[in-house]
Amino acid sequence: MDYYKLLNLTREPFSNSPDPDLFFRSSKHADCLHNIEIALRLHRGLCVVCGEVGTGKTTICRHLLQSTVDDDSLEMHLILDPSFNDELEMLSTINSMFNGPGEAGQCQNAGQHKEMIKDYLFLQGVDRQKTIALLLDEGQKLTSTGAEILRELLNFETNSQKLVQILIFAQREIDQLLEQMPNFADRISLYHQLLPLSRKDTDLFIRYRLDRSCASDPEQKKVVFTRRALRLVHTMTGGYPRKIINLGHNILLTLIIKGTHKVTPAVVRHAARNLQALHCPLPWTRLFWCAGGMVILALLWTFNAIYTNSAFMDPTVFESLNRSTSEQSLSSTPPPDQEHNSQPAVLQPIQKKIHTSPLAKRSPEGAHAQGEPQNLPPTEFTPTPSPIDDQNPSLPQLLGSVHVNRNENLWNIAQGIYGTSSEDLLQELIQANPEIENPDIIHQGQQIHIPATGFEPAKENQQYWIVTSTHTKLDEAYDAMLDGPDRLRVLCTWDSKNGLQYHVVVKTPFRQSKQAKKTMQDVEYNIFAGAQVLDANNMYIGNIAQDIE
Repeated sequence: MDYYKLLNLTREPFSNSPDPDLFFRSSKHADCLHNIEIALRLHRGLCVVCGEVGTGKTTICRHLLQSTVDDDSLEMHLILDPSFNDELEMLSTINSMFNGPGEAGQCQNAGQHKEMIKDYLFLQGVDRQKTIALLLDEGQKLTSTGAEILRELLNFETNSQKLVQILIFAQREIDQLLEQMPNFADRISLYHQLLPLSRKDTDLFIRYRLDRSCASDPEQKKVVFTRRALRLVHTMTGGYPRKIINLGHNILLTLIIKGTHKVTPAVVRHAARNLQALHCPLPWTRLFWCAGGMVILALLWTFNAIYTNSAFMDPTVFESLNRSTSEQSLSSTPPPDQEHNSQPAVLQPIQKKIHTSPLAKRSPEGAHAQGEPQNLPPTEFTPTPSPIDDQNPSLPQLLGSVHVNRNENLWNIAQGIYGTSSEDLLQELIQANPEIENPDIIHQGQQIHIPATGFEPAKENQQYWIVTSTHTKLDEAYDAMLDGPDRLRVLCTWDSKNGLQYHVVVKTPFRQSKQAKKTMQDVEYNIFAGAQVLDANNMYIGNIAQDIE
């Protein structure tokens, strides 16, 4: 059964066979291929590509073979398993590749095989000006006898070049053989260590395979990985392509079972249950809630012990506690909504000169969330009044709050919510969160209050937005934005009818609704299933699934 067709795919994107058509030229693999090609063209002789299990050595080998099929100046020969029993068997195999089984079968001993191989190399390499390459996969199985034969083949040379180019793709175990045979290791002109994929290359690797395997119909749903899911895949697999492929296969099966096309961290964890070789970290949110639950239980136990022990009870404590609780409740009660005819407002940053530390100003490399998740108490804040508060007294003073995720900083948070980052916005955030003593240091799980800095009527070039989802709480919209592609941000709007709303939108606004609707027809935006167009009056005027012009 072609199960992948249920996900609108034309073939298996995560096949564990070394399919050259699905070869992704990551930065690591491209560097390896570049070095190999230079060594081949310059006739450098012996090259060794070494790497851990599952780093893509065999895939590079097969890609190299396929990419040189049409090159008449190159002649490639592949040995899949170099673990030969003796010298005669290995020489017979190599001779059969070069001269054919018929002629090689006439040789009676190792010396005759060597002589016939030498004649062939001089004929092809000198007379016909061809480059003869011998590729050995699973090179860690090479014996000392086999290494000695390869060393002798490298002796067949002219004054300017080696007549045979030998490429060995092996695991790290080959290093032991090279230590035992320094005369063979001394012949190596290229020793390339193949490393796992980086986080960025892991993301591109998955998306490349899905793009190469997806159906061409733009109206069909596509398999989409959220940013958190891609991050978790890299954490679990360590960037090893084979592990990524095995996990990706299980993810597709999980999507079919769940009847969805969206890959979330929960889907990744479910798919990884039966893969023992993966590193499955415990989500920090679970640790956060477990620690918080333990703190709450400890507080309840303490208050219960104080309450039941009347000998140590002071009635004034409870009177003070009740009085402060009542005052806090009255102060937190919002004023009733006042009806007025105001235009819907879009959040705009105010302009104000401030000074922050150099580290907090930097964008992606700024101060990242540190340490274990923190559960800091909320703080009181009186935000800067909005420029139009006098005309619209019910406009919000505070957008809400969000919790710091791993590797986030104030600069990133401002970009995600305000659509930009600046010194002014950083200072507003710092003023709204006086518990932040050093803007360069914030903690994972820490609550950050977000001030409403400057609500203004939407400008002409901000009238229309592509909205993927709308929420009533800022933290929900912020989490939805983080789960989506990089091109999303949070847009906060307000009007007298609907009040404060939080939309997850594409960062770039449009002057006309037709431009927004036309953009939603692009293949790139098909991942936003159910997206709509929002105008300045908070009215939805289009639907990507039903009303496409």
